[in-house]
Amino acid sequence: MLSRLRMFAPATRRWSSVTSSAKGLDFTTRINFGGSSEIVAELPPMPGQACLNPNPKNLVLSGLAACTSMTLQHFTTTLVKDGKLPADALKEIKVEVQDKFEPGKQIPDSIHVSVDLVGNLTPEQKKMIFQAIGFW
Repeated sequence: MLSRLRMFAPATRRWSSVTSSAKGLDFTTRINFGGSSEIVAELPPMPGQACLNPNPKNLVLSGLAACTSMTLQHFTTTLVKDGKLPADALKEIKVEVQDKFEPGKQIPDSIHVSVDLVGNLTPEQKKMIFQAIGFW
């Protein structure tokens, strides 16, 4: 049914698919991003084990951080084009996303997003950028 839905979906629609293959109790989870790329995800490692690939929660948090950064990039570019911000004022955007949850629980109680705008920005310019994306 999914392939039938995908066949009729508009070309701009985003999609991902996940396939988990088992060899005994050893599962490999592959995440396909719209047919353009694929990664392998892992469960968080047990103490003393190495984790070679991201786990799904890290991917969600990373996606939120990347989306926040790209939104800031877009609105900063717009402010520069509109003459409201000097082109060389913003040098770097740092976004950190952390989930908060009770010990022993798997579902976060909240997600905290922290943004640092690095460059030669006045407090008013930082406020203008944050207001453009609804952070202020």
